[in-house]
Amino acid sequence: MTRAPGLSIVLAGGGACTVWGLGVLTSLAELLPPVTRWAGTSAGAFMCLAHVSDRRELAYQVILEASVRARSVFEARRLLRGERPFPHGAQVRSFLESVLAGEGFARVQTGAPVHILMSCVDAGRPVWPRAAVAIAQMRRRRLEGRFHGPARPAAGLRARVVCSHDARDPEELSDWVMMSGAVPPVMPVMRGRDERYLDGALIDNAPLRALPVEARRARVLVILSAPYLVPARPVALPAGGEALYLAPASRLPITNLDCAAPHKVVAARLRGEQEGAASRDRVARFLAAPPRRVSPA
Repeated sequence: MTRAPGLSIVLAGGGACTVWGLGVLTSLAELLPPVTRWAGTSAGAFMCLAHVSDRRELAYQVILEASVRARSVFEARRLLRGERPFPHGAQVRSFLESVLAGEGFARVQTGAPVHILMSCVDAGRPVWPRAAVAIAQMRRRRLEGRFHGPARPAAGLRARVVCSHDARDPEELSDWVMMSGAVPPVMPVMRGRDERYLDGALIDNAPLRALPVEARRARVLVILSAPYLVPARPVALPAGGEALYLAPASRLPITNLDCAAPHKVVAARLRGEQEGAASRDRVARFLAAPPRRVSPA
């Protein structure tokens, strides 16, 4: 069997840090062939939609303007109004409305599919103990430099993957992205009919596993949002394809929760553009390499 043609892109979650990946893809835009599939979770899923809707620059401007208006990462005055003190949920909902408004949703429906990973807990089971264990495991993975989660999620959690082409309307697609980024107490736990949803990063923050198997038989570009030590060369995938990982060279000038620091947003995107430009030769070799022959599964 020969590796399948095509290129998929996986965008890791990471809140405001995902602006770095937007800068990377800006620098690589003329080099990349048409993307056949996208995958992401949390803010990475939002950035996927921004690219597929052809509203990448609008998304950046909306993020930048929101960071100008926000007073703080934690706004105590919201508590006095009975609101969540963290502005992130309202910001993300506003970002999604901007990207999917008008022709945006139609472009997503007809463009390359976006596969969104979320974590879910069955109704009737307590959320907090499972969330606490999964968050601790995710932090341990970060300390150990592992950018993918285990094959089997933490006890009590299970993965759900949805596809942008299956959304009935912009509201449902927005809800899916919100579900994939639900990190209490910053972002609310989202409820479905029979499940409650948490951040997909609790299972895998760079959800290559969300791609269908045919995409994992081809080339996959995985863009992280934190300075992990990644292989310089493409990594062979069990399905037969190859993945090339790109990550920030060092700690970014922004953190996941920085929603009120426009100068940091600008600096993170600029870093992404610079490091994306520096990776052009590596990405070009990855795209130009002849198909690798693999044994049938």
